[in-house]
Amino acid sequence: MATEHRRRVVPDELWEIARPLLPTPKLRYENGVRQNLDHSDVFAAIVYVRGSGRTWRELPTDFGVSRTTAQHRFRVWSADGVWNRLHRAVLAASDSEETLRIAAALRAAAPSTSDPCSHRGPSRRT
Repeated sequence: MATEHRRRVVPDELWEIARPLLPTPKLRYENGVRQNLDHSDVFAAIVYVRGSGRTWRELPTDFGVSRTTAQHRFRVWSADGVWNRLHRAVLAASDSEETLRIAAALRAAAPSTSDPCSHRGPSRRT
């Protein structure tokens, strides 16, 4: 089901551009078993949430990715500059309005790298 979401949410052209820009996933072990979470499923979950203006809590469970994992990778990939590189790569390689729109939305949604606290959201102080 998760791969279906990727195909519906992320155009193939965008995934082909994004795939080489994503960091190599780290192997993770849980209860002695290797857990392998596909980058494409996480990428689709991030595109769904950040590209549509939804909150992480609105991420459907049938994406196969937890809200925590999607949000964590979004922050890690943001700090790594993935969204800026993706935006530049899409501008250079794509004429598709949908692909350009998604890449621009992801870049705009990324926390500012100059503000280390920008991923925390608005301050609760009055």
